[in-house]
Amino acid sequence: MKTFLFIVVVILLMVLLGWLTFDWSRDKATVELETKEIKEDAKQAVEKVKDFAKKTTEAVQDRKERKESTDPDANDKDETSKDEGKAPDRSPAEIPKKNVNPREEKQVPR
Repeated sequence: MKTFLFIVVVILLMVLLGWLTFDWSRDKATVELETKEIKEDAKQAVEKVKDFAKKTTEAVQDRKERKESTDPDANDKDETSKDEGKAPDRSPAEIPKKNVNPREEKQVPR
């Protein structure tokens, strides 16, 4: 049943898009598949997808460039740490402390 419904939907879409035409006359009935229409629509779809991909790529690059231009110091630090293969030097005060026991923080001296 699902297959039948799928075929009916596909045929209806083809009729709505003008790819499938029906013609009735006194002597005969014809069903034509407009391959030229299908090829033209396929070319247009491919062009639209290419344009969309190009615009998306440009938007991502622009956003990346804007991010780099607004915070150049952060990018310099990241690049130097990648080049050196180690993390940037930090003083012991800058290193966050990890509490093993969360109760230690809550204890109040008496």
